[in-house]
Amino acid sequence: MLITFKYAIAVTLIQNTLGIILALAVSRKIFSPFRVLFLIPPLLSTVAVGNMWSYILNPRGGLNKFLINIGLRSWRQEWLGAKLALYSIMATTIWKWTGMAMIIYLAGLQAIPTGIQEAASIDGVSPWQRFRYITFPLIAPSFTINMVLSLIGSLKVFDIIWIMTGGGPGGATESMTTYIFKLAFDRNRFGYGTMAGVGMFVVILVLSIIQMRFLSRREIRG
Repeated sequence: MLITFKYAIAVTLIQNTLGIILALAVSRKIFSPFRVLFLIPPLLSTVAVGNMWSYILNPRGGLNKFLINIGLRSWRQEWLGAKLALYSIMATTIWKWTGMAMIIYLAGLQAIPTGIQEAASIDGVSPWQRFRYITFPLIAPSFTINMVLSLIGSLKVFDIIWIMTGGGPGGATESMTTYIFKLAFDRNRFGYGTMAGVGMFVVILVLSIIQMRFLSRREIRG
């Protein structure tokens, strides 16, 4: 549970922060052609992404070779070792799904009347103040959707962990879903695995309801 919550909190916060930043960037005409690039990772299958990043993060894989070639041999790491495996999986998940969060935020940005932003700019409001007091409150529904989807997806993560590490090494990336899977299918403890699955469902349901109620209060409704 500790590993699962650590993974879920980090992925949810970083993914949404990057999603907002990218949405603000590609909403400008100069960067708008690049938005399609960020849609490619969400369209790839998790199996393909997991295998690709497993190869890149392998001790003899692309990342360590790149570090050697640019003269940073001392920076080589066991990226999927016990110390860094969880963070590597977090980075892979963020890489895959940030583009989807960006699109949802971009839809929220495009729904904001341009007159509001122009009036604030004419009144001398700084870009940060416009974002804090105008843009962010107006994209609150998009923020709620992204936060809830990110949290639910992160809490029930299975495929990317199973493909990249199988919950190892030494249980360093063991999530609740991989633990339940091993209980049921490796140890043949189907009753205990089912009970753990129901408990996990209740936890996700309660957290999702709390999160939706809290975030919905700050939404500006027309």
